[in-house]
Amino acid sequence: MHCIPPAAVGIASIVSSVEVLGGRIRIAWTVIKSLSRPRYGSF
Repeated sequence: MHCIPPAAVGIASIVSSVEVLGGRIRIAWTVIKSLSRPRYGSF
């Protein structure tokens, strides 16, 4: 097994958490946009 430096593990975990957070923000943003605009309006 190769030894993985802790810095790489930290960066990978930060990147994955940022991706998860970005996905949640995108979902929340689309929900807020759909709620704030009329149902018959264009998106």
